[in-house]
Formats: sequence, C-alpha cells, structure tokens
Amino acid sequence: MLTRCLSLEAAFYAHLIMTVVERSVLIHHRAGRMRALVEDIASYPEFLPWCGDAKIVSSAKGATIAALTIDFHGIRQQFSTENRSDGPELIRMKLVSGPFRSLVGHWQFRALGPDASKVVLRLDYEFSNRALSAAIGPVFRQITGTLVEAFVARADSLYGAGGPALTENAAE
Repeated sequence: MLTRCLSLEAAFYAHLIMTVVERSVLIHHRAGRMRALVEDIASYPEFLPWCGDAKIVSSAKGATIAALTIDFHGIRQQFSTENRSDGPELIRMKLVSGPFRSLVGHWQFRALGPDASKVVLRLDYEFSNRALSAAIGPVFRQITGTLVEAFVARADSLYGAGGPALTENAAE
C-alpha cells in the first residue's frame, strides 16, 4: 500500500516539475537593437500573436515590472515579471504574479561583431498546480519555443533581413 501511495504522489508531482527552456540564435543584427526590442514591452502585441496585452506596471532603479496577457487558442492568462538590467548584455526576469509557482530567466545579448550578435533566452518555470500545468503547459511550451524566432522576425521587419539566423536549442 505504501508503494502505491508513493507512486500516486509521484504521479501528482510529475506535472509540477520545473521546465527549463533555453533558446539561442546567432543573427545579423546588433546586440543593442535586439535588447531594445525585448525592452519595448508595449509593442509585444504587434508581433507576438499570442500576446493579448503588454504593459509596464512600474519602472525604477534599473528594474521594470511588466504584465503580459497570453491570449492564445482560447487560453487567456496574465502574469507579471520583474525585469532587471544587469549590464548591457543581460536582462534578468523573475515572477511577480501569475499562474506559476516559479518563473525565472534571462535574456542575454552578446555582440559578435558590428552587425552580428548571439541572443539567448533561458526560462525556468513551474506552474502553480497540476490543472494549470495541463491547461496552459502546452500553450506556454509553444510560446517559449518560438519566442526568440519572433524577436528575430521583428528585427528583420524593422531593420531589414541581415541574413539567415542560426538557431541553437540547448534545453527543454
């Protein structure tokens, strides 16, 4: 009986395991321009098809609290993060509120030359409960899986295509 209880408990918590997503891309756009696109939170609904709303809640002392609304395939969910600048190459994110038990991550922008850079997005997240994980998990995985490419497409549309991007997907 104890073994059965332990396996039921393990099955319950299996849906609450931390998910790690890391996406990186080598592109023909300046690191500073890519960072500016990520920092332009209010424009997200213009080019992220899943983003129903995006706004800056507050901004002070190198930290911005941003609220995003996922509106995708009948799923509508809001979350907010604190985004803290850590030098010109790094933006750190952590959960303020939303359907997660935990969400931390970062954007990294590394110049590789005058018109080339490497952009890395890493997110570690866990939903607050099994029902949310089952309902939102597949949508959030699809969103995080295509997020870097969406920013590259935005850069191409604003600054001109600089050449093909090379995507490196490290973890998921």
